Amino acid sequence: MLSMAYAAWDAEDFDTAASALARVVRLPGGDKYWFELALVHKLRRDWPAAREAGLEAVDRGVEPVGDPTWWNLGIAATALRDWALARRAWRGYGLDVDAGDEPIELDFGITPLRVFGCDAPEIVWARRLCPARARVQSVPLPNSGRRWGEVVLHDGVPNGNRDWNGQQYSVFDEIELFEASETPTFTIRLNAPSDDVEALIDRLLHAGWGVEDLADVRLLCASCSEGQIDASHNHERGEPGQLLLAAPEAEISSALADWRAIDPGNRRHGAVERML
Repeated sequence: MLSMAYAAWDAEDFDTAASALARVVRLPGGDKYWFELALVHKLRRDWPAAREAGLEAVDRGVEPVGDPTWWNLGIAATALRDWALARRAWRGYGLDVDAGDEPIELDFGITPLRVFGCDAPEIVWARRLCPARARVQSVPLPNSGRRWGEVVLHDGVPNGNRDWNGQQYSVFDEIELFEASETPTFTIRLNAPSDDVEALIDRLLHAGWGVEDLADVRLLCASCSEGQIDASHNHERGEPGQLLLAAPEAEISSALADWRAIDPGNRRHGAVERML
């Protein structure tokens, strides 16, 4: 039965693996496999079952600090909005999280996050609200299906890394969308000196909206995306003067009108086009 479970797991047939492991844990000596059962339910996104199996695994003993049983239980509890259990799990793992039943809204710093919304995965920057949730801070490309401001449930196992201001950050993979964003994504092409482009970007950012200069976006190969970026690889960049904007259309129109009025001869732009 155990070999059947692992064979199904290797084949990514997680339903069969879960069914087999559910029988294994009831066999004599099988209770040490509750962790595996909780993990395969996580892969199935069956959060009630992952929570139940995770609690069974905890009851059978965990390491004093840093036991992954607690981490997987924390993810399942977070997905279910079971904040009391999520807080208990993070404390069990060894993190400084208070007890209570309120949503966890802390600042765990920034992180690069690999999102899997629609057509293609993309690595965006996000701010972690708790060990398993992060709010997207950069403006994702439209074909990712993700929006600025969305909250994503993410895994705790690093999958690659990125450098920012001389510091290295681990990349975490999206598990699922936790909270949608109503802020639309627009694109616009500017024809203006670089300092003037920066002036518009700064205005929108200071107003609390999202802006992405596509000239700073690189389309990475798979090996660089899931590891350390190799400077010798030739990665395509976005077009200079093309911006992605995450804001209500009225806010964008107002900002553009004020921006262009300062120097109409040098500050020009194309149409504002909604992308997502």
